[in-house]
Amino acid sequence: MQPVNEHAERPESSGHAESDLHAALHSVRYGILLLDSDLRAIFINRAFRQMWRLPDSIADNTPLFSALLEHGWSQGFYRATEAEKQSYLAGRMAQIERLDGSGQVDLDLQDGRTLRSEIVTLPNGQRMITYMDITPLIEASRAAEGANRAKSDFLSGMSHELRTPLNAILGFAQLLQMPNIGSLTGRQQEFVDYILRGGTHLLRLIDDVLSFAKLDAGKLPIRIEIFAPQVVIADLEPIVNPLAREAGINLHWPEAANLPLLRADRVRTVQALLNLLSNAIKYNRPMGQVWLRISPNETRLRFTVQDDGPGIPYERQAELFQPFNRLGREAGGIEGSGIGLALTRKLVESMGGQIDFDSRHGEGSQFWIELPLGRATPTAVPTTGGAEQAENTTVLRGGFTLLYIEDHAPNRMLMQHLMATLPDVSYHSAATGQAGLELARRVRPDVILVDINLPDTDGYRVLQALRSDPETAAIPVAALTSEVHPDAIARGRQAGFELYFAKPIDFAYLLSGLDRLLRRRKA
Repeated sequence: MQPVNEHAERPESSGHAESDLHAALHSVRYGILLLDSDLRAIFINRAFRQMWRLPDSIADNTPLFSALLEHGWSQGFYRATEAEKQSYLAGRMAQIERLDGSGQVDLDLQDGRTLRSEIVTLPNGQRMITYMDITPLIEASRAAEGANRAKSDFLSGMSHELRTPLNAILGFAQLLQMPNIGSLTGRQQEFVDYILRGGTHLLRLIDDVLSFAKLDAGKLPIRIEIFAPQVVIADLEPIVNPLAREAGINLHWPEAANLPLLRADRVRTVQALLNLLSNAIKYNRPMGQVWLRISPNETRLRFTVQDDGPGIPYERQAELFQPFNRLGREAGGIEGSGIGLALTRKLVESMGGQIDFDSRHGEGSQFWIELPLGRATPTAVPTTGGAEQAENTTVLRGGFTLLYIEDHAPNRMLMQHLMATLPDVSYHSAATGQAGLELARRVRPDVILVDINLPDTDGYRVLQALRSDPETAAIPVAALTSEVHPDAIARGRQAGFELYFAKPIDFAYLLSGLDRLLRRRKA
Protein backbone atom coordinates (compact mmCIF):
# COMPACT_ATOMS: atom_id res chain seq x y z
CA MET A 1 0.00 0.00 0.00
CA GLN A 2 1.38 3.32 -0.97
CA PRO A 3 1.60 5.96 1.82
CA VAL A 4 -0.83 8.86 1.64
CA ASN A 5 0.81 12.13 0.81
CA GLU A 6 -1.29 14.44 2.99
CA HIS A 7 0.61 17.57 2.00
CA ALA A 8 -0.02 16.91 -1.66
CA GLU A 9 -3.76 16.55 -1.08
CA ARG A 10 -4.29 19.74 0.92
CA PRO A 11 -4.30 22.37 -1.87
CA GLU A 12 -6.87 20.44 -3.90
CA SER A 13 -9.02 19.84 -0.77
CA SER A 14 -8.73 23.49 0.22
CA GLY A 15 -9.77 24.58 -3.25
CA HIS A 16 -12.84 22.36 -3.14
CA ALA A 17 -13.80 23.71 0.30
CA GLU A 18 -13.48 27.32 -0.84
CA SER A 19 -15.52 26.57 -3.95
CA ASP A 20 -18.24 24.91 -1.85
CA LEU A 21 -18.27 27.88 0.55
CA HIS A 22 -18.63 30.36 -2.32
CA ALA A 23 -21.47 28.29 -3.79
CA ALA A 24 -23.24 28.28 -0.43
CA LEU A 25 -22.83 32.05 -0.01
CA HIS A 26 -24.15 32.64 -3.51
CA SER A 27 -27.31 30.67 -2.66
CA VAL A 28 -28.41 32.76 0.35
CA ARG A 29 -31.07 35.45 -0.09
CA TYR A 30 -29.24 38.32 1.62
CA GLY A 31 -26.32 40.21 0.17
CA ILE A 32 -22.80 39.37 1.33
CA LEU A 33 -19.74 41.52 0.74
CA LEU A 34 -16.25 40.56 1.96
CA LEU A 35 -13.62 43.33 2.11
CA ASP A 36 -9.93 42.88 2.73
CA SER A 37 -7.91 45.17 5.01
CA ASP A 38 -7.57 47.68 2.14
CA LEU A 39 -11.39 47.75 1.77
CA ARG A 40 -11.22 45.96 -1.56
CA ALA A 41 -14.07 43.53 -2.34
CA ILE A 42 -12.65 40.02 -2.51
CA PHE A 43 -16.06 38.33 -2.61
CA ILE A 44 -19.51 39.58 -3.64
CA ASN A 45 -22.38 37.10 -3.68
CA ARG A 46 -25.20 36.94 -6.19
CA ALA A 47 -27.86 38.51 -3.91
CA PHE A 48 -25.64 41.59 -3.35
CA ARG A 49 -25.21 42.04 -7.09
CA GLN A 50 -28.97 41.90 -7.60
CA MET A 51 -29.73 44.30 -4.74
CA TRP A 52 -27.33 46.94 -5.99
CA ARG A 53 -27.70 46.21 -9.75
CA LEU A 54 -23.98 45.49 -9.82
CA PRO A 55 -22.73 43.99 -13.14
CA ASP A 56 -20.27 41.10 -13.06
CA SER A 57 -17.75 43.28 -14.93
CA ILE A 58 -17.39 45.36 -11.74
CA ALA A 59 -18.03 42.68 -9.13
CA ASP A 60 -15.48 40.19 -10.49
CA ASN A 61 -12.61 42.71 -10.55
CA THR A 62 -12.17 43.24 -6.78
CA PRO A 63 -13.48 46.83 -6.68
CA LEU A 64 -12.74 49.16 -3.79
CA PHE A 65 -15.63 49.88 -1.43
CA SER A 66 -15.47 53.51 -2.54
CA ALA A 67 -16.10 52.34 -6.13
CA LEU A 68 -19.14 50.39 -4.97
CA LEU A 69 -20.47 53.56 -3.28
CA GLU A 70 -19.96 55.48 -6.53
CA HIS A 71 -21.86 52.77 -8.38
CA GLY A 72 -24.75 53.09 -5.92
CA TRP A 73 -24.78 56.85 -6.51
CA SER A 74 -24.85 56.39 -10.27
CA GLN A 75 -27.91 54.12 -9.91
CA GLY A 76 -29.75 56.81 -7.90
CA PHE A 77 -30.08 54.67 -4.78
CA TYR A 78 -29.16 57.20 -2.09
CA ARG A 79 -31.43 59.81 -0.55
CA ALA A 80 -29.11 62.75 -0.99
CA THR A 81 -28.84 65.68 -3.41
CA GLU A 82 -25.94 66.30 -5.77
CA ALA A 83 -24.70 69.01 -3.42
CA GLU A 84 -24.67 66.48 -0.56
CA LYS A 85 -22.89 63.75 -2.52
CA GLN A 86 -19.35 64.16 -1.16
CA SER A 87 -20.39 64.41 2.49
CA TYR A 88 -22.81 61.47 2.12
CA LEU A 89 -20.22 59.15 0.52
CA ALA A 90 -17.55 60.26 3.00
CA GLY A 91 -19.90 59.40 5.85
CA ARG A 92 -20.55 55.93 4.46
CA MET A 93 -16.81 55.35 4.08
CA ALA A 94 -16.21 56.49 7.66
CA GLN A 95 -18.72 53.93 8.94
CA ILE A 96 -16.53 51.17 7.49
CA GLU A 97 -13.08 52.63 8.20
CA ARG A 98 -13.69 53.50 11.86
CA LEU A 99 -15.52 50.34 12.76
CA ASP A 100 -13.82 48.21 15.39
CA GLY A 101 -15.87 45.09 16.07
CA SER A 102 -19.38 45.05 14.66
CA GLY A 103 -22.23 47.41 13.88
CA GLN A 104 -25.60 47.79 12.21
CA VAL A 105 -26.92 50.47 9.84
CA ASP A 106 -30.33 50.81 8.18
CA LEU A 107 -30.15 52.33 4.69
CA ASP A 108 -33.30 54.03 3.37
CA LEU A 109 -32.97 54.00 -0.41
CA GLN A 110 -34.53 56.37 -2.92
CA ASP A 111 -36.62 53.58 -4.49
CA GLY A 112 -38.45 52.96 -1.17
CA ARG A 113 -36.46 49.95 -0.02
CA THR A 114 -34.79 49.73 3.39
CA LEU A 115 -31.67 47.58 3.64
CA ARG A 116 -30.28 46.52 7.00
CA SER A 117 -26.50 46.39 6.89
CA GLU A 118 -24.62 44.25 9.46
CA ILE A 119 -20.86 44.87 9.54
CA VAL A 120 -18.42 42.50 11.29
CA THR A 121 -14.63 42.96 11.57
CA LEU A 122 -12.84 39.60 11.36
CA PRO A 123 -9.65 38.76 13.33
CA ASN A 124 -7.53 39.01 10.16
CA GLY A 125 -8.70 42.59 9.56
CA GLN A 126 -11.17 41.72 6.84
CA ARG A 127 -14.73 43.05 7.04
CA MET A 128 -17.83 41.11 6.18
CA ILE A 129 -20.97 43.11 5.40
CA THR A 130 -24.40 41.52 5.01
CA TYR A 131 -27.39 43.33 3.51
CA MET A 132 -30.96 42.26 4.18
CA ASP A 133 -33.98 43.85 2.53
CA ILE A 134 -36.24 44.60 5.53
CA THR A 135 -38.81 46.57 3.51
CA PRO A 136 -41.52 43.85 3.94
CA LEU A 137 -40.90 43.83 7.71
CA ILE A 138 -41.26 47.61 7.94
CA GLU A 139 -44.41 47.57 5.82
CA ALA A 140 -45.88 44.80 7.99
CA SER A 141 -44.99 46.76 11.12
CA ARG A 142 -46.64 49.89 9.77
CA ALA A 143 -49.72 47.90 8.80
CA ALA A 144 -49.87 46.42 12.31
CA GLU A 145 -49.51 49.87 13.87
CA GLY A 146 -52.29 51.13 11.63
CA ALA A 147 -54.48 48.18 12.60
CA ASN A 148 -53.78 48.82 16.29
CA ARG A 149 -54.67 52.49 15.89
CA ALA A 150 -57.88 51.52 14.10
CA LYS A 151 -58.63 49.00 16.84
CA SER A 152 -58.00 51.60 19.54
CA ASP A 153 -60.24 54.12 17.77
CA PHE A 154 -62.92 51.45 17.37
CA LEU A 155 -62.77 50.54 21.06
CA SER A 156 -62.97 54.18 22.11
CA GLY A 157 -65.93 54.72 19.80
CA MET A 158 -67.64 51.53 20.99
CA SER A 159 -67.26 52.62 24.61
CA HIS A 160 -69.00 55.90 23.80
CA GLU A 161 -71.70 54.33 21.62
CA LEU A 162 -72.56 51.64 24.19
CA ARG A 163 -72.42 53.78 27.31
CA THR A 164 -74.58 56.57 25.88
CA PRO A 165 -77.81 54.52 25.50
CA LEU A 166 -77.08 52.72 28.77
CA ASN A 167 -77.00 56.10 30.46
CA ALA A 168 -80.63 56.67 29.42
CA ILE A 169 -81.71 53.14 30.41
CA LEU A 170 -80.14 53.19 33.88
CA GLY A 171 -80.87 56.88 34.42
CA PHE A 172 -84.62 56.65 33.80
CA ALA A 173 -84.78 53.48 35.90
CA GLN A 174 -83.17 55.40 38.79
CA LEU A 175 -85.68 58.21 38.25
CA LEU A 176 -88.57 55.79 38.60
CA GLN A 177 -87.22 54.75 42.02
CA MET A 178 -87.13 58.32 43.36
CA PRO A 179 -90.01 58.90 45.82
CA ASN A 180 -90.95 62.36 44.51
CA ILE A 181 -91.50 61.01 40.97
CA GLY A 182 -94.45 58.90 42.07
CA SER A 183 -95.04 55.66 43.92
CA LEU A 184 -94.58 52.30 42.21
CA THR A 185 -96.48 49.15 42.94
CA GLY A 186 -94.49 46.24 44.29
CA ARG A 187 -94.59 44.54 40.91
CA GLN A 188 -93.46 47.71 39.11
CA GLN A 189 -90.61 48.16 41.59
CA GLU A 190 -89.56 44.57 40.87
CA PHE A 191 -89.50 45.32 37.12
CA VAL A 192 -87.37 48.45 37.67
CA ASP A 193 -84.96 46.44 39.83
CA TYR A 194 -84.59 43.96 36.97
CA ILE A 195 -83.80 46.82 34.56
CA LEU A 196 -81.19 48.25 36.90
CA ARG A 197 -79.55 44.88 37.60
CA GLY A 198 -79.52 43.90 33.95
CA GLY A 199 -78.22 47.30 32.82
CA THR A 200 -75.51 47.32 35.49
CA HIS A 201 -74.46 43.80 34.51
CA LEU A 202 -74.34 44.83 30.84
CA LEU A 203 -72.18 47.81 31.79
CA ARG A 204 -69.73 45.50 33.60
CA LEU A 205 -69.59 43.20 30.58
CA ILE A 206 -68.90 46.14 28.26
CA ASP A 207 -66.13 47.42 30.52
CA ASP A 208 -64.56 43.95 30.85
CA VAL A 209 -64.63 43.19 27.13
CA LEU A 210 -63.25 46.61 26.18
CA SER A 211 -60.56 46.43 28.87
CA PHE A 212 -59.55 42.93 27.72
CA ALA A 213 -59.36 44.06 24.09
CA LYS A 214 -57.32 47.14 25.00
CA LEU A 215 -54.92 45.07 27.11
CA ASP A 216 -54.58 42.60 24.25
CA ALA A 217 -53.68 45.47 21.92
CA GLY A 218 -51.36 47.09 24.48
CA LYS A 219 -53.62 50.14 24.62
CA LEU A 220 -54.91 49.99 28.20
CA PRO A 221 -52.96 52.59 30.19
CA ILE A 222 -51.20 51.34 33.34
CA ARG A 223 -50.21 54.05 35.83
CA ILE A 224 -47.76 52.73 38.41
CA GLU A 225 -47.79 54.60 41.72
CA ILE A 226 -46.99 53.92 45.35
CA PHE A 227 -49.92 53.71 47.77
CA ALA A 228 -51.14 52.03 50.96
CA PRO A 229 -53.21 48.81 50.82
CA GLN A 230 -55.86 50.60 52.93
CA VAL A 231 -56.89 52.72 49.93
CA VAL A 232 -57.69 49.53 48.01
CA ILE A 233 -59.96 48.36 50.84
CA ALA A 234 -61.60 51.79 50.98
CA ASP A 235 -62.30 51.63 47.24
CA LEU A 236 -63.63 48.06 47.38
CA GLU A 237 -65.89 48.17 50.44
CA PRO A 238 -68.71 50.36 49.08
CA ILE A 239 -68.86 48.24 45.90
CA VAL A 240 -68.51 44.72 47.32
CA ASN A 241 -70.50 45.03 50.56
CA PRO A 242 -73.86 45.46 48.75
CA LEU A 243 -73.06 42.49 46.49
CA ALA A 244 -72.39 40.27 49.52
CA ARG A 245 -75.52 41.48 51.35
CA GLU A 246 -77.75 40.83 48.34
CA ALA A 247 -76.30 37.31 47.89
CA GLY A 248 -76.50 36.48 51.62
CA ILE A 249 -72.72 36.00 51.87
CA ASN A 250 -70.68 36.79 55.01
CA LEU A 251 -67.77 38.96 53.90
CA HIS A 252 -64.66 39.34 56.08
CA TRP A 253 -62.32 42.31 55.48
CA PRO A 254 -58.72 42.30 56.71
CA GLU A 255 -57.03 44.55 59.21
CA ALA A 256 -54.91 46.65 56.84
CA ALA A 257 -52.94 48.65 59.41
CA ASN A 258 -49.12 48.49 59.52
CA LEU A 259 -48.82 46.91 56.10
CA PRO A 260 -46.06 47.93 53.69
CA LEU A 261 -46.79 50.11 50.69
CA LEU A 262 -47.75 48.81 47.29
CA ARG A 263 -46.27 49.68 43.87
CA ALA A 264 -48.97 49.17 41.24
CA ASP A 265 -51.83 50.83 39.41
CA ARG A 266 -54.46 51.57 42.05
CA VAL A 267 -57.42 51.51 39.64
CA ARG A 268 -56.31 48.22 38.06
CA THR A 269 -55.58 46.66 41.47
CA VAL A 270 -59.12 47.44 42.59
CA GLN A 271 -60.46 46.11 39.28
CA ALA A 272 -58.54 42.82 39.65
CA LEU A 273 -59.62 42.27 43.27
CA LEU A 274 -63.20 43.23 42.45
CA ASN A 275 -63.28 40.46 39.84
CA LEU A 276 -61.96 37.90 42.35
CA LEU A 277 -64.31 39.01 45.14
CA SER A 278 -67.40 39.13 42.91
CA ASN A 279 -66.62 35.60 41.67
CA ALA A 280 -66.21 34.35 45.24
CA ILE A 281 -69.62 35.84 46.09
CA LYS A 282 -71.45 34.78 42.92
CA TYR A 283 -70.27 31.17 42.86
CA ASN A 284 -70.57 30.52 46.61
CA ARG A 285 -73.08 28.41 48.51
CA PRO A 286 -76.04 29.94 50.41
CA MET A 287 -74.87 31.74 53.59
CA GLY A 288 -71.28 31.12 52.51
CA GLN A 289 -68.13 32.89 53.70
CA VAL A 290 -65.65 35.05 51.78
CA TRP A 291 -62.37 36.34 53.22
CA LEU A 292 -59.91 38.89 51.89
CA ARG A 293 -56.47 38.56 53.45
CA ILE A 294 -53.33 40.64 52.90
CA SER A 295 -49.84 39.37 53.71
CA PRO A 296 -46.38 40.71 52.75
CA ASN A 297 -43.16 38.90 51.94
CA GLU A 298 -39.73 40.35 51.18
CA THR A 299 -40.59 41.80 47.78
CA ARG A 300 -44.34 41.46 47.25
CA LEU A 301 -47.72 41.98 48.87
CA ARG A 302 -50.19 39.12 48.53
CA PHE A 303 -53.97 39.63 48.38
CA THR A 304 -55.82 36.35 48.94
CA VAL A 305 -59.54 35.89 48.24
CA GLN A 306 -60.87 32.72 49.88
CA ASP A 307 -64.35 31.20 49.85
CA ASP A 308 -65.96 28.06 51.22
CA GLY A 309 -68.07 27.45 48.13
CA PRO A 310 -68.29 24.36 45.92
CA GLY A 311 -64.77 24.72 44.52
CA ILE A 312 -63.65 23.93 40.96
CA PRO A 313 -63.43 20.34 39.69
CA TYR A 314 -59.83 19.33 39.11
CA GLU A 315 -60.48 18.32 35.49
CA ARG A 316 -61.73 21.86 34.66
CA GLN A 317 -58.99 23.84 36.41
CA ALA A 318 -56.72 23.95 33.34
CA GLU A 319 -59.44 25.94 31.53
CA LEU A 320 -59.76 28.54 34.28
CA PHE A 321 -58.05 31.52 32.63
CA GLN A 322 -59.43 30.94 29.13
CA PRO A 323 -61.44 33.97 27.89
CA PHE A 324 -65.22 33.43 27.63
CA ASN A 325 -65.01 29.97 29.23
CA ARG A 326 -67.39 29.70 32.19
CA LEU A 327 -66.56 26.06 32.93
CA GLY A 328 -70.09 24.86 32.23
CA ARG A 329 -71.83 27.48 34.40
CA GLU A 330 -73.61 29.07 31.42
CA ALA A 331 -76.89 27.33 32.24
CA GLY A 332 -76.69 27.90 35.97
CA GLY A 333 -78.60 31.19 36.13
CA ILE A 334 -75.58 33.17 37.41
CA GLU A 335 -74.72 36.20 35.29
CA GLY A 336 -71.25 36.35 33.79
CA SER A 337 -69.20 36.46 30.60
CA GLY A 338 -66.29 34.17 31.46
CA ILE A 339 -63.79 36.96 30.80
CA GLY A 340 -63.16 38.17 34.37
CA LEU A 341 -60.30 35.84 35.30
CA ALA A 342 -58.56 36.20 31.94
CA LEU A 343 -58.76 39.98 32.30
CA THR A 344 -57.56 39.81 35.91
CA ARG A 345 -54.47 37.83 34.94
CA LYS A 346 -53.62 40.31 32.18
CA LEU A 347 -54.10 43.25 34.57
CA VAL A 348 -51.93 41.70 37.28
CA GLU A 349 -49.15 40.72 34.88
CA SER A 350 -49.18 44.18 33.28
CA MET A 351 -48.32 45.58 36.75
CA GLY A 352 -45.40 43.17 37.22
CA GLY A 353 -47.41 40.86 39.47
CA GLN A 354 -48.49 37.22 39.57
CA ILE A 355 -51.80 35.41 40.05
CA ASP A 356 -52.43 31.82 41.11
CA PHE A 357 -55.07 29.71 42.84
CA ASP A 358 -55.80 26.56 44.78
CA SER A 359 -59.22 24.93 44.66
CA ARG A 360 -60.67 21.72 46.07
CA HIS A 361 -63.96 20.46 44.77
CA GLY A 362 -66.56 20.56 47.54
CA GLU A 363 -64.37 22.63 49.91
CA GLY A 364 -63.78 26.02 48.30
CA SER A 365 -61.17 28.06 46.46
CA GLN A 366 -58.35 30.50 47.12
CA PHE A 367 -57.19 33.01 44.52
CA TRP A 368 -54.27 35.27 45.21
CA ILE A 369 -52.44 38.06 43.45
CA GLU A 370 -48.97 39.28 44.36
CA LEU A 371 -47.86 42.82 43.51
CA PRO A 372 -44.49 44.55 44.06
CA LEU A 373 -43.85 46.44 47.27
CA GLY A 374 -43.29 50.19 47.16
CA ARG A 375 -40.93 52.43 49.10
CA ALA A 376 -42.40 55.81 49.99
CA THR A 377 -44.53 57.64 52.53
CA PRO A 378 -48.12 56.33 52.60
CA THR A 379 -50.78 58.41 50.93
CA ALA A 380 -53.83 59.48 52.91
CA VAL A 381 -56.64 56.93 52.99
CA PRO A 382 -59.79 58.43 51.53
CA THR A 383 -63.17 57.93 53.14
CA THR A 384 -65.97 56.45 51.08
CA GLY A 385 -67.87 59.72 51.22
CA GLY A 386 -71.07 58.05 52.47
CA ALA A 387 -71.96 60.77 54.98
CA GLU A 388 -71.41 63.52 52.43
CA GLN A 389 -73.56 61.71 49.88
CA ALA A 390 -76.28 61.17 52.46
CA GLU A 391 -76.55 64.88 53.30
CA ASN A 392 -76.10 66.87 50.06
CA THR A 393 -77.90 69.70 51.81
CA THR A 394 -77.00 72.42 49.30
CA VAL A 395 -78.09 70.59 46.16
CA LEU A 396 -81.26 69.21 47.75
CA ARG A 397 -82.25 72.73 48.79
CA GLY A 398 -82.39 73.63 45.09
CA GLY A 399 -82.57 77.24 43.95
CA PHE A 400 -79.73 77.08 41.42
CA THR A 401 -79.26 77.26 37.66
CA LEU A 402 -77.68 74.36 35.72
CA LEU A 403 -76.58 74.19 32.08
CA TYR A 404 -76.05 70.79 30.46
CA ILE A 405 -74.23 70.66 27.10
CA GLU A 406 -74.95 67.26 25.55
CA ASP A 407 -75.81 66.14 22.00
CA HIS A 408 -77.80 63.03 22.97
CA ALA A 409 -81.47 64.06 23.40
CA PRO A 410 -82.47 61.25 25.86
CA ASN A 411 -79.60 62.25 28.15
CA ARG A 412 -80.72 65.90 28.11
CA MET A 413 -84.26 64.78 28.94
CA LEU A 414 -82.97 62.54 31.73
CA MET A 415 -81.07 65.43 33.32
CA GLN A 416 -84.15 67.65 32.97
CA HIS A 417 -86.30 65.13 34.86
CA LEU A 418 -83.66 64.69 37.56
CA MET A 419 -83.43 68.46 38.09
CA ALA A 420 -87.25 68.58 38.22
CA THR A 421 -87.12 66.50 41.40
CA LEU A 422 -85.32 69.40 43.13
CA PRO A 423 -87.07 72.62 44.18
CA ASP A 424 -86.73 75.80 42.11
CA VAL A 425 -83.96 74.61 39.74
CA SER A 426 -83.60 76.50 36.46
CA TYR A 427 -82.45 73.93 33.91
CA HIS A 428 -81.00 74.77 30.48
CA SER A 429 -79.51 72.47 27.85
CA ALA A 430 -77.71 72.75 24.52
CA ALA A 431 -76.96 70.12 21.87
CA THR A 432 -73.72 71.70 20.57
CA GLY A 433 -70.68 73.36 22.08
CA GLN A 434 -71.35 76.68 20.33
CA ALA A 435 -74.98 76.81 21.51
CA GLY A 436 -73.82 75.94 25.01
CA LEU A 437 -71.31 78.81 25.08
CA GLU A 438 -73.99 81.27 23.96
CA LEU A 439 -76.38 80.01 26.65
CA ALA A 440 -73.66 80.21 29.32
CA ARG A 441 -73.07 83.90 28.56
CA ARG A 442 -76.79 84.64 28.54
CA VAL A 443 -78.05 82.76 31.63
CA ARG A 444 -74.85 82.74 33.78
CA PRO A 445 -75.54 79.29 35.35
CA ASP A 446 -74.24 78.24 38.77
CA VAL A 447 -72.91 74.94 37.37
CA ILE A 448 -72.16 73.67 33.87
CA LEU A 449 -72.04 69.99 32.87
CA VAL A 450 -70.29 69.27 29.54
CA ASP A 451 -70.11 66.09 27.48
CA ILE A 452 -66.63 65.50 26.05
CA ASN A 453 -67.84 64.21 22.66
CA LEU A 454 -69.87 66.93 20.90
CA PRO A 455 -70.77 67.17 17.20
CA ASP A 456 -69.12 70.55 16.54
CA THR A 457 -66.23 70.49 19.04
CA ASP A 458 -65.18 68.71 22.23
CA GLY A 459 -65.63 69.41 25.92
CA TYR A 460 -62.02 70.53 26.36
CA ARG A 461 -62.43 73.37 23.85
CA VAL A 462 -65.73 74.36 25.46
CA LEU A 463 -63.98 74.52 28.85
CA GLN A 464 -61.14 76.58 27.36
CA ALA A 465 -63.63 79.04 25.83
CA LEU A 466 -65.52 79.35 29.13
CA ARG A 467 -62.31 80.01 31.07
CA SER A 468 -61.08 82.62 28.59
CA ASP A 469 -64.33 84.66 28.83
CA PRO A 470 -64.48 86.93 31.94
CA GLU A 471 -68.26 86.49 32.08
CA THR A 472 -68.05 82.69 32.48
CA ALA A 473 -64.52 82.11 33.82
CA ALA A 474 -65.60 81.56 37.44
CA ILE A 475 -68.45 79.10 36.76
CA PRO A 476 -67.66 75.55 37.99
CA VAL A 477 -67.53 73.13 35.05
CA ALA A 478 -67.71 69.33 35.28
CA ALA A 479 -67.32 66.73 32.55
CA LEU A 480 -70.04 64.12 32.16
CA THR A 481 -68.88 61.58 29.61
CA SER A 482 -68.43 57.99 28.53
CA GLU A 483 -64.64 58.53 28.28
CA VAL A 484 -63.81 56.90 31.62
CA HIS A 485 -60.36 55.33 31.18
CA PRO A 486 -57.58 56.70 33.47
CA ASP A 487 -55.85 58.65 30.70
CA ALA A 488 -59.07 60.54 29.90
CA ILE A 489 -59.73 61.26 33.58
CA ALA A 490 -56.18 62.55 34.08
CA ARG A 491 -56.46 64.73 30.98
CA GLY A 492 -59.80 66.11 32.23
CA ARG A 493 -58.34 67.07 35.59
CA GLN A 494 -55.31 68.62 33.96
CA ALA A 495 -57.56 70.63 31.62
CA GLY A 496 -59.39 72.15 34.60
CA PHE A 497 -62.65 70.25 35.01
CA GLU A 498 -63.62 70.41 38.68
CA LEU A 499 -65.20 66.95 38.53
CA TYR A 500 -65.36 64.10 36.01
CA PHE A 501 -68.61 62.10 36.01
CA ALA A 502 -68.86 58.77 34.17
CA LYS A 503 -71.78 57.60 32.09
CA PRO A 504 -74.02 55.87 32.89
CA ILE A 505 -74.83 58.42 35.59
CA ASP A 506 -74.98 57.31 39.22
CA PHE A 507 -77.50 59.81 40.63
CA ALA A 508 -76.16 59.65 44.20
CA TYR A 509 -72.63 60.40 43.04
CA LEU A 510 -73.80 63.12 40.65
CA LEU A 511 -75.86 64.90 43.32
CA SER A 512 -72.96 64.64 45.78
CA GLY A 513 -70.62 66.20 43.21
CA LEU A 514 -73.08 68.97 42.35
CA ASP A 515 -73.43 69.67 46.06
CA ARG A 516 -69.67 70.23 46.37
CA LEU A 517 -69.60 72.46 43.28
CA LEU A 518 -72.51 74.58 44.51
CA ARG A 519 -70.98 75.00 47.96
CA ARG A 520 -67.71 76.03 46.32
CA ARG A 521 -69.59 78.46 44.06
CA LYS A 522 -71.40 80.10 46.97
CA ALA A 523 -68.22 80.28 49.04
